[in-house]
Formats: sequence, structure tokens, C-alpha cells
Amino acid sequence: MIRYRFFLRISTGELQKYYQGSAQTLVVNSDCGKVIRLHVRYIRPFVNLSGVQGRFELQLTDQGQFHQLLPI
Repeated sequence: MIRYRFFLRISTGELQKYYQGSAQTLVVNSDCGKVIRLHVRYIRPFVNLSGVQGRFELQLTDQGQFHQLLPI
């Protein structure tokens, strides 16, 4: 299992771009400096009225495929 941790803060205004389809991928920097491209569908369960904010752990399989995204 490959794991990356990062902080994410996206306002509701910024999220509009994703919901309207003009953007589909988030780019975040992990705590270890790795640049991660993450499809917006993976953060939808964590969106609230103010957007999405918090620390997350992205878990990938050993082959680099998405496994799960967890709030931490």
C-alpha cells in the first residue's frame, strides 16, 4: 500500500469549476513533496456548505491505483 498525506482547502466558489465540468482533476502537494493529481470525484463525500477543508490520506495499491481517500 502506498500512502500520501496532504492538506486540502477548496472553497465552494472554486468547487463550482469542478461541478460545471471545466476542471476534473485536483493537483495537490503531499507532505513529502510529491505532486498528486486526483480526480475530483474522490473528494465529493467530504464536501460541505463551505467547500472542503482538512487533512487527508490517499491510499494507492502497490500498482499505483486508487484504493481510498480518508480524512485524518
